[in-house]
Amino acid sequence: YIVFVSLSMLVYVTIFSYKNEIFQKIGFWKFWIFTTFIGIGIAHFPLLYDHESNGKSLTIMIIALTFSFDIFSLFIGKRFGKTKIFPQISPNKSLQGYIGGFISLFPILFLLQTVLGISSSYIVFFIIIITIGFSSLLGDLYESYIKRQAKIKDSGSIIPGHGGILDRTDSILSNIIVFYWIVIWLKI
Repeated sequence: YIVFVSLSMLVYVTIFSYKNEIFQKIGFWKFWIFTTFIGIGIAHFPLLYDHESNGKSLTIMIIALTFSFDIFSLFIGKRFGKTKIFPQISPNKSLQGYIGGFISLFPILFLLQTVLGISSSYIVFFIIIITIGFSSLLGDLYESYIKRQAKIKDSGSIIPGHGGILDRTDSILSNIIVFYWIVIWLKI
């Protein structure tokens, strides 16, 4: 299933983008790797959603955790951000914003655990928090890197002022993949 979705996206996007200037700037392999990343991320949503008895709750959990991380990182980073962590790739990312987003995961996960009725040990939840914090940053940096390679500021204009669809979904695509395999590995 995952391979089918990823390959379908690769073929579709390649056929319609091959002569596109952005495709030429990014390069063939970087473009294919990025498109595969998107396809694999999208393919993991139904896998998590259909996972045993608590798939719907787990899907809500990962979306809420990702959005919480992104929102708190943005606001804390704008207010207190002084130390840039990857200025060549994403000039607005700060260490203070990352820490703020990371810290926000603790109360949000506790709240979600209670509301959604997902019980597990504190060690499992700590693993989830560490992984989600790291995966969110990597997903965001990867999408920013591809934009820098293509020499574009935003990945689209469907959502004005938000940088495009990929800017809103970069963290969730990386998190859904990682979270699904944590769920499988730790039997949540």
